[in-house]
Amino acid sequence: MPTHSKCVDLDLPETVRLADLYEIRFDLDAAEQWCEQAVRFAQTTDGFYIAEGLVTASVVKYARCFVTGVRLSLKLDDLVSLDAESIAAHNYFFELRTRFVAHAVNPFEETYVTATAAVRDGVPQPVTRVAAGQHRLELSASTASALHALIQKVKTIVAELIATEERQVLAFVQSLPLEAVHAFDLHRPSLMQPHRVGETRPRGVNKR
Repeated sequence: MPTHSKCVDLDLPETVRLADLYEIRFDLDAAEQWCEQAVRFAQTTDGFYIAEGLVTASVVKYARCFVTGVRLSLKLDDLVSLDAESIAAHNYFFELRTRFVAHAVNPFEETYVTATAAVRDGVPQPVTRVAAGQHRLELSASTASALHALIQKVKTIVAELIATEERQVLAFVQSLPLEAVHAFDLHRPSLMQPHRVGETRPRGVNKR
């Protein structure tokens, strides 16, 4: 007789940590791919602003893996296997996100007002206009390459965490009666409607 199967949603407290780790992996995958695209765009004539946008998005995606929220967040303790240079890179990108990308509070961005001070025949002329001046860090291909290298190292750590958690979850599920597992239903996504953007999703029991 043919075999029928369905992918059921294991909506259990014991699976929350694994689901959070999967989501962290999704974020790291996205950040990694955006860094690769940023490097490609930076090599084109008109691709600077696109490249900077991709790097900015990558920094946000990477940093949110370490920000406390409703899901599990990675901690510095999870990065103990990284060398000192990689830890320094992590600290740099995390602060870059917090104090440059998300909030303009560090000296990497300076905006000021300029005036044209003209002199004609030795006589200072009246100021006729003011304009904007700016000096800021450019999130370029080199930034993308450095973040890409760090993400690959962190992904290795996350892969090990996922493998460990998958073994534990599988062992737990295998200990349940088959009838209980087969009684679970398909996952039902929540409706992502504009008016819900201010809501907070339910907190996971394994949040730390």
